[in-house]
Amino acid sequence: EFNSSPYETGYIKFIEGSGHSFWYDLMPESGKKFYPTKYLLIYNDNKTVESKSINVEVHLTKK
Repeated sequence: EFNSSPYETGYIKFIEGSGHSFWYDLMPESGKKFYPTKYLLIYNDNKTVESKSINVEVHLTKK
């Protein structure tokens, strides 16, 4: 549940083998409203990546 989450902010970062990277916010900053149309953009472009040549980082900050 978002409001009782121990995390304040977060994003997921994809780093391709070529060094190119892109990221998506997972949640808004503390005190800001959650808008699914903004924070679920990970599904917006449906980019396909080669799983053998990509690293995924999840960055979360705690309260």
